[in-house]
Amino acid sequence: MPASPDAATTWVADATGTDLPAPASPDPGPSVEATLETSRESVPANPTAIANDSLSDVVCTADAAGVWSFSGTLTNTADTAVTFSVVVAVGSTSSVAGRTRIQQAVPAGGTIEVRADAFAEAPAPSTCQAVVFR
Repeated sequence: MPASPDAATTWVADATGTDLPAPASPDPGPSVEATLETSRESVPANPTAIANDSLSDVVCTADAAGVWSFSGTLTNTADTAVTFSVVVAVGSTSSVAGRTRIQQAVPAGGTIEVRADAFAEAPAPSTCQAVVFR
């Protein structure tokens, strides 16, 4: 489910760990403290563009113990290799329970699967958000 290039992609897992579409109501986002902390630690130093449309086949789920894992496919439609940074965070509107950053070079015209296994622990119905930079 590709996202628009200017917004984070959100998935919600129900109590069984099944991915559900995110609620239609606007998400107020994490607290100011969590936003500042995430921004300092997770955003690449010199991102040139948000590239959420380069990420597809996303699966972000929690197991029965609330341990979250992420996978997706990066596609590079450029004529040259691109290094993508995928920032994935799990939490609620008031806190970030865990996050990870995946950096992956993708050759021109290529696709590569990216994964982050057991990167966060948070109870359902936490949300999982991914943002891609290049």
